[in-house]
Amino acid sequence: MRFYQYIWAFLTAACLVLPSFQALGMPPPEIRVMVEEAPRVMVNGMGQPVRVVIGEGRDASEFYARSSATISASNDGLIVEDRPAGREITMLDQARRYSIGSRTYRGTLTATWLSPTKVIVVNNVPVEDYLVGLIGSEISPAWPIESIKAQAVAARTYAMNQVESSHRGNARPYDVTSTVMSQVYDGAHKEDERSRDGVLSTKGQVLLRGGAIFPAYFHSCCGGLTEHAHNVWPGEEGPPQVEDRYCARSPKLIWNFRIPAAEFASRLRASGIQTGEILGVSTESESDSPRVENFIIQDQEGVKSVKATELRRIFGYSEIKSTWFTVKMEGGEIAFDGRGYGHGAGMCQWGAKGMADEGKTYLEILKFYYPDAELTTAY
Repeated sequence: MRFYQYIWAFLTAACLVLPSFQALGMPPPEIRVMVEEAPRVMVNGMGQPVRVVIGEGRDASEFYARSSATISASNDGLIVEDRPAGREITMLDQARRYSIGSRTYRGTLTATWLSPTKVIVVNNVPVEDYLVGLIGSEISPAWPIESIKAQAVAARTYAMNQVESSHRGNARPYDVTSTVMSQVYDGAHKEDERSRDGVLSTKGQVLLRGGAIFPAYFHSCCGGLTEHAHNVWPGEEGPPQVEDRYCARSPKLIWNFRIPAAEFASRLRASGIQTGEILGVSTESESDSPRVENFIIQDQEGVKSVKATELRRIFGYSEIKSTWFTVKMEGGEIAFDGRGYGHGAGMCQWGAKGMADEGKTYLEILKFYYPDAELTTAY
């Protein structure tokens, strides 16, 4: 199986490097999406036996589990339905769907042993099918079709950049995760006709910067001004910062978060940041942005600084929704008041909706948020 994977990697790389490769009729490349990470995972065949392949090539063996297969990590490798199964197994019936919990998936599922307490499951799926499920996970399929098209192109560009990165030597056994750490992908059950229309009408279209596919970042709501990528990921180059009036009607434009100071300190300590009783809080802004770079804490021992991006990770991206906030202590609580939702770099999803509501095309939306990029068809 590895031989064919290497051949596919070569063809996919050629497709990405040479946009005119589409003339050879290349099908959409596959993407590897890490959809589960746990000590134990149950894969459901949705009423059909689950075909499990252990190993590869001439040494491969296979068996059919019942309508579900429980995969567990042990000290020596994977255990599938009480059978030792080495370090990697594949569920190959690509014509059907599988489910894990409430999510369903097309394509192939591969389970890999990482440690005695960790199994990861990767969904190998054609990029275009992946995008159809992604639309309903990232935005509402009821949004204007031009915003759906813009989302499809941005997500495809980000995805293909990550696939290309993997082929350049990234050692991890997947290209993207299914969470906000990459792009949200809840599975095939999120598919619908409007999402499919938006994906199919832009099939193979990606953005290039300087002739190369780049990570076309996007987020929920910028709050009125997009962010420089280097303020989110040090050293990263993103599109220029743009003022954005189009997300003004977003329900995520303004937010607040209140938490008792004692609980705040306790959660910081639990994450490894030592602090005593909090006496005061303040912020330091980025040099080229109104967003916060450092969150400043004063306790009995002095002053401590925490990166605002790290603060979001500790307290949850849905609580501290962005790094564009002010903060104060009042009544024994720490009070955050902020703007926008997400890291702020690249395309603002609510802004894209606002532009589409005003009659802008997906090409105009993409040009607004990625002004230094050009559109091409990769396959």
